[in-house]
Amino acid sequence: MRPQERKRVTGVSRAEDKIGAGATESSKENRSGAAGYDPSMVMVLGLLWALSLSNPFIAEGNSMRLPFRIVLATGVLAATLALPGYAQRHHGSRLREIPHNYRDGFWLGFSVGAGNESFRFEDDPGGYSDDITAPTFSLRLGGTPSQSWLVGAEIFAWMDGDLSDYYDEYSNILSSAMVIAQFYPIRSGGLYIKGGVGIAGNYVRTISPGGYIIRDDESGLATVFGAGLDLRIGRNISITPTIDVHHQFFNRIDVRERIVSLGVGLTFH
Repeated sequence: MRPQERKRVTGVSRAEDKIGAGATESSKENRSGAAGYDPSMVMVLGLLWALSLSNPFIAEGNSMRLPFRIVLATGVLAATLALPGYAQRHHGSRLREIPHNYRDGFWLGFSVGAGNESFRFEDDPGGYSDDITAPTFSLRLGGTPSQSWLVGAEIFAWMDGDLSDYYDEYSNILSSAMVIAQFYPIRSGGLYIKGGVGIAGNYVRTISPGGYIIRDDESGLATVFGAGLDLRIGRNISITPTIDVHHQFFNRIDVRERIVSLGVGLTFH
């Protein structure tokens, strides 16, 4: 074989070896990406699953314990189902352009604020009562089917009275555990509208004139409609101001509760 031909054959062989090695490496990377999970997300989901089982926020015997677990577990499930697609998209290639307000995979959000509560009896034509303002708290989590939709679960609570003082004359907690969906009209924007439905809880604790503690709780239907704005302060973190209108319906006492809540919190995408 002539030296020129030997050189040409050797070059072709080396090129084929490089292509084969690159294809093998790409195949390994794609397989690891499709089956891999972000360890931090797995840890967060594990903690939330434990929370859904232990449920430290609601006292033993309260009628909201089981619905709380069911709805929170639903949110964990939605986030878990979103992880394989998240892993495949994030590990399938080394370099990719991430647009502003990009949403993908698991998401988690919480907020604090203030809510104006009022109520009315169904057979009372006088309308709603005067407002009572008290702190609110919400926890949301779930998965991302697309850039325009987030789905998951939300735990909400409105708390009136001194909850740290067991012998406070009056305290009232209105809570809900709901399945929610958030829709972003502009895929690249941060504005969204939200709707949800689930289980409501009404917990009341008072002290009688004789000094006896009287406790009562009831469960009912909860709905929410609201809006928010994700303001990115980092690649995967947003400050999110929110406004929500909660309605709760309780059949035993035939009353409808309304809470208009303004809040601000953090959302992790």
